[in-house]
Amino acid sequence: MGVPVMAFGQTDYRHWAVTIDAREDVGAGFDRAIDTDWPFERFLYRFFCGQCLDDRREDWVESLFACMGAHAS
Repeated sequence: MGVPVMAFGQTDYRHWAVTIDAREDVGAGFDRAIDTDWPFERFLYRFFCGQCLDDRREDWVESLFACMGAHAS
């Protein structure tokens, strides 16, 4: 939507949002969210095209398993 985001906790989109960890940080976080020139289109492209699985690709199942293996503990 092209508007700044403040998140109250960890998110997958922390690179294009201000994360607030404590109540006293809300005012400064709001100012930072408004004052930052966010490159939304670049972040969205990276998130959806670089980090999400595309089930239209023939190798999406292999990508899923590779992703799961990379994050296994």
